Amino acid sequence: MMNDFQRIGLLFLCLTGSALAGPAIPPEMTDFFPVGRSFKGVKIPTYSTNVLKSVLEAETITRIDETYLDITNLVIKSFNLAGSVDSTVKMDKALYNLRSRELVSKTEAAVNHEKFVMTGDQIKYDTEKDVSTMKGRVKVVVPNARQFTGNFGMDAMTAGRP
Repeated sequence: MMNDFQRIGLLFLCLTGSALAGPAIPPEMTDFFPVGRSFKGVKIPTYSTNVLKSVLEAETITRIDETYLDITNLVIKSFNLAGSVDSTVKMDKALYNLRSRELVSKTEAAVNHEKFVMTGDQIKYDTEKDVSTMKGRVKVVVPNARQFTGNFGMDAMTAGRP
């Protein structure tokens, strides 16, 4: 069951567009990763109608078997229409299931967005449903929360305080 912070984090991911939008590894790329082989310094761009959507960067990607890719030092950068990075997802270790097209961090993950920063013990991204969930000790920092929340009634809570 999700706590309030996890719900807020999921809400931010939904409102701002998933930082992991699209398949982590495009299906047509999986044949380039033969079983048992490791690849270093991997960068895979994803495009939508000739516009750069995201870039996956990994220190190493190892094809474990027909189903799984083991990934180390993964960074996924998502780009806005102007071509600037608007969010970055980082994790030290991850596993990508080629059949279900799910990416799961095996270590703490961080989502840095222009509007918030979210960290947690694990992030799971289902590329088929385009849904990300974060579990564990989830922390969301929204520097300018009042711009997005209408103050959540904070004015009433702080009334009479300097």
